[in-house]
Amino acid sequence: MVFIILEIISFSAMAILARLWISDPSGNYEPWTVLLGAVGALFEIRRRRQSRPGIKTDLKPNQKEEIIDWIQKYGIEKPLSQVLPRALQLAQIIGDRDLEH
Repeated sequence: MVFIILEIISFSAMAILARLWISDPSGNYEPWTVLLGAVGALFEIRRRRQSRPGIKTDLKPNQKEEIIDWIQKYGIEKPLSQVLPRALQLAQIIGDRDLEH
């Protein structure tokens, strides 16, 4: 919750800085722009490194192998509506977030 409040404060400060810059373009706003940009980048890095709450951690030890075997065995003959959920579940297990999106 603290980080959300800090993000809101940072965004508000950026909006104020933009308004000041529009009203007085000759002002020295570069240091503040860099500082607020760095703060925003740090928040984004933190958000990306956070664990995702939707990922299951209580998996059976051989669940990954079972899903891979099922996909290899039935992946071509079963309809996509049955294969895709298993592929997404495998992506969550192995941490391949590109496949999930």
